[in-house]
Amino acid sequence: YEIASCLVGSEMCIRDSFYLGISYLFEDYFNEGKETLLWVKERTDNPGLVNAIDGYLSQINETS
Repeated sequence: YEIASCLVGSEMCIRDSFYLGISYLFEDYFNEGKETLLWVKERTDNPGLVNAIDGYLSQINETS
């Protein structure tokens, strides 16, 4: 049970960090958003999330 709780907490942390990174981007805090999304990308094994992050990062690179 404790291991499952830890994993759920870890996944929630990754999810919440992803949304934080996206919110930074919408507020035009590109550096903070990029750093947060890169942190999430390093820690997730979810291919859909990695693809979404790559899409957001490519948009940042195009606008900066």
